[in-house]
Amino acid sequence: MLVAAIVFLNLVVYIESKRVNDANEDRSLEDQCSNQHDTALGLAFSLGFLGADHWYAHHWLLAVLKSMWAIPHGVLFLIYRYGGHRDPYAAGFPRGLLWLSAFSFLLKIVTFFWYPIDAYLWSSGVYSTPGCLGRIVN
Repeated sequence: MLVAAIVFLNLVVYIESKRVNDANEDRSLEDQCSNQHDTALGLAFSLGFLGADHWYAHHWLLAVLKSMWAIPHGVLFLIYRYGGHRDPYAAGFPRGLLWLSAFSFLLKIVTFFWYPIDAYLWSSGVYSTPGCLGRIVN
């Protein structure tokens, strides 16, 4: 999980620096928008379940909502791994952890069903990156 978080953060830093470098080049706005849209579309298909596409496009609310399942899931992983709670059906198991587990599972299911729809919305031009309007058709 820690390795995945490090890879994800490195990918976000790389993409953001790529966007800054691309914006400084002498290219038309249409080319820049097309490149940004293609990058966001690729992120939607590959890391959409983590909300990477919306972090890249600065859609903060959607990014937080799509990434929200990872926080309780990470907390549960740490509790189960290092907290000594191995069996959730054992006597004396805290009920709060069962609720957190159920909430995390529900968020994960919703996100995993939503992210292909989200990728389709990127490809159809419903979403766009800042400063650009919809999908650029070449």
